[in-house]
Amino acid sequence: MRTRPDGPVMDDFEALDRSAQVWRDALAVLPEDLSADSYIETWTLADLVNHVHGGGIRYRMYVEGPDPELVQATRTADHTVPSPVEVFDASQKALRDALAPHPGETVPHPALTMSTEQLLRLRCLELTVHAWDIAKSVSLDGVEVCPMPLDLAQWVATEMVDSLAGLRGQGYFVEPVGEPLDDQRAELLRLCGRG
Repeated sequence: MRTRPDGPVMDDFEALDRSAQVWRDALAVLPEDLSADSYIETWTLADLVNHVHGGGIRYRMYVEGPDPELVQATRTADHTVPSPVEVFDASQKALRDALAPHPGETVPHPALTMSTEQLLRLRCLELTVHAWDIAKSVSLDGVEVCPMPLDLAQWVATEMVDSLAGLRGQGYFVEPVGEPLDDQRAELLRLCGRG
């Protein structure tokens, strides 16, 4: 159980499961044709889904001891067949199962070495923010905040504030623009350079 004075109390695995549901909800609004452009410049919807699904597979590999060739292969594999939901559910369960017996261990993420807890929180961030990317890709109107519960957004933003600074330094995120926002869903997007 995580306890922070500046954020909600939430179990890491509860947050992971809730973030996974936010992503599943986003997958449900995908059009049949994933070759359509996404909100992220130069990425199609298939690229976005493959990035998130491949990331979950790579994270499991980081926990279990990565084989560089297998890790690299996940970057070009099609993680949308037989369906995005089937691939996600299988890979997310495998990641969850891999993380559970390894609390506090160090894993070799390409950006920086981190604990399994930090890796889990980064996964929550990816699932929730990229869910917004899908929602924004499908409809540019009326999707100004992450489609997620406020308490989950606050938890992710609070838990990731320090890690985001380190990841920005590695070029994974751009600097946030503007002043902090009251709505934690919008603030999470701002922290990740969205908006």
